[in-house]
Amino acid sequence: MRIKLGSKVKDEVSGFVGIAENCAEYLYGCDRYGVQPPIDKDGKLPDDCVFDDMQLKVLRGKPVVEALPFPKQVVMLGDEVFDPITGMTGIAAGRCLYLNGCARIRMECPIAKDGEVEAQNYWTDELGLEIKTKGKIKIKDPVTLKPVVSGVPLKRTGGPGRAASQKW
Repeated sequence: MRIKLGSKVKDEVSGFVGIAENCAEYLYGCDRYGVQPPIDKDGKLPDDCVFDDMQLKVLRGKPVVEALPFPKQVVMLGDEVFDPITGMTGIAAGRCLYLNGCARIRMECPIAKDGEVEAQNYWTDELGLEIKTKGKIKIKDPVTLKPVVSGVPLKRTGGPGRAASQKW
């Protein structure tokens, strides 16, 4: 995690400013932060927004809010996991840490034989999951991945934006 949770940050693209309240890492290397802006002039709490790691600039050296200690990582990205509450099985495709010390896992559920998604892909508490198969999906090192569009190597953006825009 490049930015300490609780830090005041600014999105260099949009100018959006707020506190980094969570950070999610994903199976194929995209790290994203949830940023909560302060209460507006009318006393209303604006919606938070999510930004790719490299778009954010820390505005202060020391966090404005201290994060609680994070739990030990039990589920690794790529593990096949079972959620006993819902009965769903899926792949741990993301892990998100929050200011309050909570850790949640994004479960990507398989597609059923009829082509319908078995259930919604969703976030759930890490400590409530059971590991069925360790490392079922192997993580590819994003540094060694060299996607190419029209013969030009691309820099990793954390999302499809750059590659998708060049295809059109």
